[in-house]
Amino acid sequence: MDKTLKTIEFDKVLEILSNFAISDLGKKRCQNTRLLDNIEEIRTAQKITTQAQNAYRISASSLPMGNIPDITNPLSILKNKITLSIEDVKDVFEIIVTTRKFSSFLHRYAENEDELIKIANNLYALPDIEEKVENIFDTNFNIKESASPELKALFQSKRSTEENIKTAVSDLMKNTSFNSYLQDSVYTLRDNRIVFQVKAESKNKVQGIVHDISQSGQTYFIEPKQIVGLNNKLRELEIEIEAEIHRIIKEISSDMAQYHEEIKTSFNTLIELDFIFAKARYSTATDACEPEVIEQPILDIKSMKNPVLLSILEKVIENDFFIGNPYKSIIITGSNAGGKTVALKTVALFIAMTRAGLHLPCFSAKVYPFKKLFAEIGDDQNIIQSLSTFSSHIKNIKNILDNADSDTFILIDEIAAGTDPKEGASLARAVMEKFVEKGAFSLISTHFNELKSLPFNNEAFQNASVDFDSETLMPTYKLRIGVPGSSNAFAIARNFGIEQNIINNAENYYSSQITEESKILGSLQEKYTELNRLTQEAQELKTKSEEKYKEYNELFEQLNSQKRKTIKDFKRRHEDNLQEAKAQIKKVLENLNHNKTKENAIKSYKKLSQKGAKAAQNYANELEEVDVKYTELTNEDIKIGAKAIIKGLDQDVTIETLPDKNGNLQVLVGQLKTNVNIKKLAKNLKRQKDIIKKKINLKTSRFIAERVSMSPKLDLRGFRIDEALSELDSYLDKASMVNLSPLEIIHGHGTGQLRQAVRSYLSDSPYVAKFRQGEDSEGGNGVTIVDIN
Repeated sequence: MDKTLKTIEFDKVLEILSNFAISDLGKKRCQNTRLLDNIEEIRTAQKITTQAQNAYRISASSLPMGNIPDITNPLSILKNKITLSIEDVKDVFEIIVTTRKFSSFLHRYAENEDELIKIANNLYALPDIEEKVENIFDTNFNIKESASPELKALFQSKRSTEENIKTAVSDLMKNTSFNSYLQDSVYTLRDNRIVFQVKAESKNKVQGIVHDISQSGQTYFIEPKQIVGLNNKLRELEIEIEAEIHRIIKEISSDMAQYHEEIKTSFNTLIELDFIFAKARYSTATDACEPEVIEQPILDIKSMKNPVLLSILEKVIENDFFIGNPYKSIIITGSNAGGKTVALKTVALFIAMTRAGLHLPCFSAKVYPFKKLFAEIGDDQNIIQSLSTFSSHIKNIKNILDNADSDTFILIDEIAAGTDPKEGASLARAVMEKFVEKGAFSLISTHFNELKSLPFNNEAFQNASVDFDSETLMPTYKLRIGVPGSSNAFAIARNFGIEQNIINNAENYYSSQITEESKILGSLQEKYTELNRLTQEAQELKTKSEEKYKEYNELFEQLNSQKRKTIKDFKRRHEDNLQEAKAQIKKVLENLNHNKTKENAIKSYKKLSQKGAKAAQNYANELEEVDVKYTELTNEDIKIGAKAIIKGLDQDVTIETLPDKNGNLQVLVGQLKTNVNIKKLAKNLKRQKDIIKKKINLKTSRFIAERVSMSPKLDLRGFRIDEALSELDSYLDKASMVNLSPLEIIHGHGTGQLRQAVRSYLSDSPYVAKFRQGEDSEGGNGVTIVDIN
């Protein structure tokens, strides 16, 4: 691995990443991650990680992958068309099965993830090979007797022969004289053949083959002639079985060899997928985000956390970081052990991780993937630096200067330390200015106060510091861009128990050496720090204001939702009331039809009027409980001091300012001033409701009058068909409400089209019980008589 990557601990990040891989080969792939140079390739790698993360989250299950066996050697054997061992067949088969399962997984959970599906297309399912292997081997990968008809027959013959041997042995054991020749009444095996332990003095009495003699010479291991033939046959069958198994393995090896390239591609793809999903799982575990890979040389990171510390600490300090236009070089100052080196490594790691397709443990990030990374960071920061160390330091800086360009990001910890402070500061400044001249970006830590003034003279530089809590005398590890820091040497010495009189003397010596320029710089530093503190407070207030505004909008949307529901409920209740009113009106009119006198007519009219008035009042009362359609403000309504309401809230407000170009203005709500958009304001609500109530009362009175004076005839002559049907529908509705029946619809003779349209409409109308052609005395086929339901 590149020295710089080791220096920034990228190897540790890859070790952490490898823990999220499933297979040993996947872990190895993680540890061999290379950095990409092409921006489009980097974007694609980042996109693939995101798509894998999406698929993993959707699946809510473990990946269909075990420990991928290394089939590099079996693939070579297949390529040369040589027969595999059973163990190799097992490993290749495992790759084939995993390929099918992973392909199915991706097409199920990543069907919309284009880049991931491209990779999935390199997984070749081989169902025929898979089926053949399953027919040959059992779940423990032992050869099945049914692997071939020949093998099945051989195993049957073997069992039959073994039974015959058992019978022959049993017969021998039952023979009393034969038993008297034996040392022990049990048989044993020699060279996989059954033999008996015969006494030495009886060896000539047992005819057969001597396979062995005990060390004492007292026992002969003899295979009786009665079972020699059977043992021979058994051995022959075993040899034939071995040959048939070899033939079967050779055949399946040949089948696999035909798909050598597909298996090889699938094998390599599975390793790559293990790596990809390791990145996805790492991203999920660290709550990381996909960085936006940009083409402008900028790093803009929110809430970054060091990935190495994140793996070992429960809580890691988050920091924001920005470098770009206008400044290209950041000078970090502050106390020892305050987090300067961690900040340097974190920024460099984020660049490297972006180029590796890894998500970054932060809230958001815009990253330009610098092609060249240089890091000059001391490994043993607690060892007093010597001349040789300084020489090595300068040698490394020389190498950086020789290779730096506009696509370079440089990290130097304690630049030019280990020599005379004044000379070191001057050298450091000259080197940093050269970096800027070459167009390189740099992040450099130092204790040289002289370097803090650079940003005040050159906008290509910017100060930064790590915070130090003056009360606890401990570092906070917070990085502040734009604020130079102090080394806090005296405070740290005091914290470690150095005698106070020593510290007092040191402070006096230091004060006497401070130049006027340093005092001015210190004053500027204090003011700059205060300005940044105020800016931060303003930002916090802005954030709180935005949160309140968001809460207001959410509340506004909830109220609107409640309003819509209330209006819907109101309409439903009004429809129910209307149907009830219709039924009551119908009942009143039925009584009127049965008792057609002047007094009853007047009485019925009063009842109708009372019911109509009651319905109108109920409607008006319910209107108080719901919102109405708002009347928008006119230009004349929008003036300072004018009254209005906030839509949805029905809250009275007073306009305090005129709207700006975006339509936003300030209003007074009680004693509180707030900003709203003019579109969220309407005219005074009470006035609108009063107007609507009057319209309701007016319409109700007219409606009742129409019911009493309605004609039983409707003349549609001269209307177009669409106009006629509209009139007919309205007429039937009113007639139904007042229970007016029968009705006479006059459409005339003409071409017959209007008559046909009217009667077709009547046949489908819910108002109509039946209809007929008019009698000659009624107008014949020029009219239609209708009975209402």
